[in-house]
Amino acid sequence: MGGKCGLVRAKVYGKTRTLSKAFIAPRRRGSSKIESRYQQSDQRKFYVPCPECDTFKVLGWSQVKFEKELPEAPYYACEHCEAKLKESDKMWMLAHGEWRSEAAFNGIAGFHINELYSPWVKHGKTKPKALTLQGCSDAKKTGDAWHPKA
Repeated sequence: MGGKCGLVRAKVYGKTRTLSKAFIAPRRRGSSKIESRYQQSDQRKFYVPCPECDTFKVLGWSQVKFEKELPEAPYYACEHCEAKLKESDKMWMLAHGEWRSEAAFNGIAGFHINELYSPWVKHGKTKPKALTLQGCSDAKKTGDAWHPKA
């Protein structure tokens, strides 16, 4: 359990380098190989700016909001200025985003990202599903390892 890992050979600045890669949806917290490898890395997350206040943030599901009158038109609420960001703002935010590490670099670069960043997935199509999913499927949406429900 915990994912498939492999090696990739890549040309970097004219030199061939071997890179280790590990891509997978998270598994149970504490027994996930991908979670363990990420914890050993510099733990990079993709920060995007708010088009209204220019504050950088990591996109999280808790900020996707639905109005009762328009449940099919969700918005992303900036936690700093409370601007209602639309789906159409996402491409600008992604183009101006940057990877930031949350731990010291020790020779391993690790990247974490969730489905909210996908330019092909609309918030309104995924959030209702995320609200009803249980266990591992819920973790796949958030990109985090999960705890089993009691």
